[in-house]
Order: sequence, then C-alpha cells, then structure tokens
Amino acid sequence: MRFTIQRPDLGKALAETEKDIECAVTSGMRDATDSLKQDLREDVVAAWLGER
Repeated sequence: MRFTIQRPDLGKALAETEKDIECAVTSGMRDATDSLKQDLREDVVAAWLGER
C-alpha cells in the first residue's frame, strides 16, 4: 500500500492572498481620500470661500 500526500500550491495561495490585500488597501485608500476631500470642501465653504 502506498500513501501519497497532497500539498497545496503555496505560490498560488500567496498570490491570491496578495490580491486580497491589494484590494483591501486600495479600498481603504479610496475611502480615506474621499473623506479627506469632503472635509476640505467643508472647510472651504465654512471659510466663506465658495463651493467651487
């Protein structure tokens, strides 16, 4: 009787994890940028400098 061991492809698993991390970081940066832009717009309007 022979036994075989199945090993997952570590390189493929790491590549998938890297993609997940890239998407999470990009999403976080987009959210932070949108929030900062909105804060800046509110500051400009509050300083009576207009809405544009």
